[in-house]
Amino acid sequence: MLASAPRAGWQEQFGFAVVEAMASGLPVLAGDSGSLDDVVGDPAQLVTPQYPDRLAAALERLATDPARRRELGAANRASAERRYDRDAVAGRILAFYEAALSAASASSMSA
Repeated sequence: MLASAPRAGWQEQFGFAVVEAMASGLPVLAGDSGSLDDVVGDPAQLVTPQYPDRLAAALERLATDPARRRELGAANRASAERRYDRDAVAGRILAFYEAALSAASASSMSA
């Protein structure tokens, strides 16, 4: 759980702890702040910041539903592998640089 809430001039950044929990096959609850919605990728695992009653209700739902915990954990593991595996990330970075270099090369040839 990362029940982060925005403050004046700051919002939650990437949230490595959330990705680590997902990669471990755990369900997560995160505050819908900053980039956490993109990191988690599942609105059902987000809670509205600064509403402790909503956080408590979400925790209770997870605590009382072992099948749901397993389902979310398995989905989180798959998502973490697909989106954050170092080989997958390295491949996306490489593709980005190759596209940028190709565009730069094409631009300099036409100039």
